[in-house]
Amino acid sequence: MAHPEQACEHVRELLDFYMDRELNGSETAQVSEHLSSCEACRSELDARSSTRGRLRSAVRSINASPELRDRITRTIRSTPAGTHRPVPWTMSIAAAIALAVLGGGIAYQLGHLRVTTASQDSYIATITQRVGHIMSVGLRDHVHCAVFRKYSTQEVTPEQVARDMGPEYAGLVNVVREHVSPEQRIVMAHRCGYMGRKFIHLALADGTHLASLVIALRQPGENFDSSSLTPALSDNGLPIFQTSIHRFQIDGFQTSSYLVYLVSDLPGDESLKMFAQLAPSVRGYLAKLES
Repeated sequence: MAHPEQACEHVRELLDFYMDRELNGSETAQVSEHLSSCEACRSELDARSSTRGRLRSAVRSINASPELRDRITRTIRSTPAGTHRPVPWTMSIAAAIALAVLGGGIAYQLGHLRVTTASQDSYIATITQRVGHIMSVGLRDHVHCAVFRKYSTQEVTPEQVARDMGPEYAGLVNVVREHVSPEQRIVMAHRCGYMGRKFIHLALADGTHLASLVIALRQPGENFDSSSLTPALSDNGLPIFQTSIHRFQIDGFQTSSYLVYLVSDLPGDESLKMFAQLAPSVRGYLAKLES
């Protein structure tokens, strides 16, 4: 049975509290009824249960000092409650220790962990502050939409592309397919938004690594040339800029109307090589839209 996307999103916002028996009777019944007929949300529930177990095991292996634990505890207790209700303390402390001790490593490896929207936003804000505004545009959407969001492991279908990309940008999927290896599956292709900004987003996965082609309309003052970055590569009059933070490699270029990024966890210079192959054709596609 198919469910409206809004119904699934609402249920997924409640899943953590459902697992912890923190919902009231009416909410519990609502979620249970939805789960009984929605395979996608049942899969999400199973994934979160598995993720919690992995996170608990990882955190138990961390030998954090008493001072660090005390500091994390004080931070959590002083943080305003979310819009729904406080997150169970055990999950909050586990996530906080993982982020504080491992610099985000566990959180990134677990990808789809959804403790609270606020904790995700806090993590994104922390890492993007360290790469400067121009690079943070693409990084924000990659982490919010591809790392923290559950995506299919299957290649997107033409029907999904037509529905989620719209006629203006649907052709980008074929452009990307022509310039990446067969192992890189396009598992997400849609228009999305984060913090009031709209994006065109294609996510690629090969079972080990995750990459996003992120495109945003330029806003006043956004210019790679006026940033402190220098081009990592310049070919055919197309300067490509690069920076990194934690595991994320961020490559970008601009057109007259767009900022274009490849954000990935690809090792070494593989991200830059991949983007160098994609960039001319993506620029050409966007130029047609700009004309």
